[in-house]
Amino acid sequence: MPTLKQHIVFEVARGLRAFLSLDAGLVRSEAPALERNGKELRRELERLRKQSENKDRRIEQLRGGLSEKNQDIELLRKQVLDKDRELIEFENGIEGGLPIPPLPGIFLVSGSEDVSAFLKSGELHTGLIREILGRNGLDIEDFDSMLDFGCGCGRMVRHWNDLEGPEVHGTDYNPDLVTWCEKNLDFAEFQTNELVGGLDYEDGKFDFVYALSVFTHLTKPQQSFWIEELSRVLRSGGHLFITTHGEFYRKRLSPEEEERFRAGSLVVRAEGSAGENECAAFHPETYVREKLAGNLAVVDLVRGTEESVFAQDAWLLRKP
Repeated sequence: MPTLKQHIVFEVARGLRAFLSLDAGLVRSEAPALERNGKELRRELERLRKQSENKDRRIEQLRGGLSEKNQDIELLRKQVLDKDRELIEFENGIEGGLPIPPLPGIFLVSGSEDVSAFLKSGELHTGLIREILGRNGLDIEDFDSMLDFGCGCGRMVRHWNDLEGPEVHGTDYNPDLVTWCEKNLDFAEFQTNELVGGLDYEDGKFDFVYALSVFTHLTKPQQSFWIEELSRVLRSGGHLFITTHGEFYRKRLSPEEEERFRAGSLVVRAEGSAGENECAAFHPETYVREKLAGNLAVVDLVRGTEESVFAQDAWLLRKP
């Protein structure tokens, strides 16, 4: 006869078998529905996957279409620029105008291949020089000799073609641009200079030197060197015209750069690309007055604004 303990174990086992039998029956009865739900879920997942693939293909098609449109726009832009150049060269041929620099040279100087903009900017900038000189009682025709420091391919020099009075000189560290100027702007004399190195002119050679958008692309040591060197080739009482990225350009600075700028410090980006457009220098007014100008006296300052002919600050300095 089984003991009480054995009896209890037997009854528990029998109850468990009954429960498991019932649960298995429930599973068997629900299995078809679960299988149907699983198939529907797999079909839904497959539908969503295909839908996603279709959207990805559509996005790729749109990107391809946009790329083609951009290529079409770029092609049209170049065609317009080419026609503009042809028209200008045709007009030059009729009017006896000066040759137009090759497009790579124009791009190096102005960051664009737009010939009309290149010519117009040179006209505006030489007009600005005349205006600032004039409001300080100076006439460019009264000078004996003048220098365009950083002349490039003659964006400004070409507009002194009919200038009566001073000898016109230009210098640049790009020998290809200087060579083009020598061959095509024969009313002026040109030299090649090093990025840092003395100019091949005697002391006090010039009454007037200008450097438009040059100090904006030099490092601090280079700027100090060139201020001294340009001062050397100026005669006593001569004037130096330079431009800088001033207060108007402060909005382009990072918070850390702006803090330094507000504190009166020179800010220079991409110093490893000095002399090129990638290198950008930003000059607080106090820095120019107290440090960059050195022994040169500040005669005039025209601050750059949104409405200015030239957004950079324009400085007129005088050698004692």
